[in-house]
Amino acid sequence: KSGDREYPPIRATFEVMADSAPPAPGEPIPATRQLVLADVSDLANIDSSFEPDPALHERTIADALSTGKPLVVAFATPAFCETRFCGPVMEEVIQPLHRDYGARVEFIHVEPFDVKKARNGELVAVPAMAEWGLTTEPWVFVVNPGGSVAARFEGVVTREELESVLVTVLAR
Repeated sequence: KSGDREYPPIRATFEVMADSAPPAPGEPIPATRQLVLADVSDLANIDSSFEPDPALHERTIADALSTGKPLVVAFATPAFCETRFCGPVMEEVIQPLHRDYGARVEFIHVEPFDVKKARNGELVAVPAMAEWGLTTEPWVFVVNPGGSVAARFEGVVTREELESVLVTVLAR
């Protein structure tokens, strides 16, 4: 019911899967070797953010795993996001937490789509999407120092939600 107008019920069906393809809490993450700053001539080729942050593209996920630090891995595409949540997740969650925790936590941003092709209207997933079993965006993973998923978030995640997981992981 909305104001004086009443709407009939809407039926929706959805499939609940016992297992999902993306790494679940407790499972190891793939040691992905995505494109990083050293691989491209222009950061805009691997980051569609309005103001890309080069610090989020310094290491591959595989290299970050070897640091012994927790990781935050964000699969988000601010310019081409189909859900419209990528920009806010990057700007209001990932970047501020990176400023606050970057000395103790590795933060990595992976564009889900080939940016050059996306600029030409063709959304082609990067290999890391298949490697992680992802078909949507955004996704944010918090990874324990040993390489297992501490928490994962699909779609919207608040700074408070992500920070509470980071605080717990850092306290271990």
